[in-house]
Amino acid sequence: MVSVSRITPLFVFIIALSVNVTANASVIKMSNSGLCHPPQSSWYDRTKNYQPFDSLEACLNSGGELPKGVSQASVKDVQKPSPEQRD
Repeated sequence: MVSVSRITPLFVFIIALSVNVTANASVIKMSNSGLCHPPQSSWYDRTKNYQPFDSLEACLNSGGELPKGVSQASVKDVQKPSPEQRD
């Protein structure tokens, strides 16, 4: 029989990992150079020193700019919820 004390740390780790992935997926990162990196940006994972924003609009309104090769339209297309997600 498997003891609860052996399962609990694994369960906590899995929950923490899933929360961390979900939380980071929606963060817009404004780098020290003033670029707003959405998750679609090729520099998103490499951007370590940043100010987090809840939305691209908030980042841009605070004076940030999109990196070359990323358009506001391409980011909005990805962020639009599908009909299943709206319900």
